[in-house]
Amino acid sequence: MLADPILERCFEPNPLLLTSRRGALEAQLEQLKDRLLEPILNSVESVALAQELRQVANEAAALAWFTICPILVLPTLLEEKVGSALAWWERQENIRHRETGGSDTVQTTGSA
Repeated sequence: MLADPILERCFEPNPLLLTSRRGALEAQLEQLKDRLLEPILNSVESVALAQELRQVANEAAALAWFTICPILVLPTLLEEKVGSALAWWERQENIRHRETGGSDTVQTTGSA
């Protein structure tokens, strides 16, 4: 026991970090993430893109966890991260398409 009552209160456990409460909140956050991600994944045909979107959803949930109210922050954060991931994926697909088109052109020119 500390001599100063103010210091005692400083070292009391934060109720939000207690395991039983945190576990329930984590489960709710995971369920929300899954509900938000499901329609997005259903609209994607590429397995690799779906895997990338799951990863950014996990990152969004991890970042949301560090806020005061992760349940309120997650939808917006997930939307931003998914949007960035889709834009990145589209740029990569354009690069792959150009490289494939470029190599086809070189083969056609070389064989002529």
